[in-house]
Amino acid sequence: MICDLKTKNPMMNDEKQLLIRFMENSDIDAVEEFYNSVVDMKYAHASYARLNTPNSTALLLVEKTEGKEKIVGLSTSLRFWHDRFSIKREAYLTTFAIDQKYRNRGLGSFFLNLTIYILSHHYSCVKIMCDIPKYDFDTFEFFKKRGFNGQRICKDFYGLKNGKKENSVFCMKKNDNILEKPQIEIPIEISPDIKYLIDNVQTFGFFARIFAKP
Repeated sequence: MICDLKTKNPMMNDEKQLLIRFMENSDIDAVEEFYNSVVDMKYAHASYARLNTPNSTALLLVEKTEGKEKIVGLSTSLRFWHDRFSIKREAYLTTFAIDQKYRNRGLGSFFLNLTIYILSHHYSCVKIMCDIPKYDFDTFEFFKKRGFNGQRICKDFYGLKNGKKENSVFCMKKNDNILEKPQIEIPIEISPDIKYLIDNVQTFGFFARIFAKP
């Protein structure tokens, strides 16, 4: 059930709330700080600005405490056309991460399922792709259980903080014909603009696609 946060969250103390909202340009520094705290990969500062573009979907899971926000989850994806004649799309997950203290509680699954639902339902993405570090078996299993299948090994795909290179497993999930809205028992506030994507399908004619962003 996607719902507004009206009741206390048993996972946290009474003052803390969870919110899913879009990333804004003012979040770039905080996003970089959060992502650096949870992954081994090293990215240039300019890479984080490119996470939030017209053809991307950049979602933040934030913890709200006494009017202050702390990023505890990040999901960003890039959309592109399925082929030159289609109004269908494909998507690539550029980042996905959950703070360690919120793992194994269903939030990661909900956040990923919400991302998949928005991309598949609102944006009509026929498949979703991602890369996972080859050494990260737990993350690979997490995505595998949610319909992603390994396709190939990409050599030296990642640059690590220690200066070494790491291979990735390129994974893909094809769109299911029947989509259900993701559910979670933990109360989470969803921003109105994200609710709009959940409840509506983007449609336009073929010729409008010439001028539209994927």
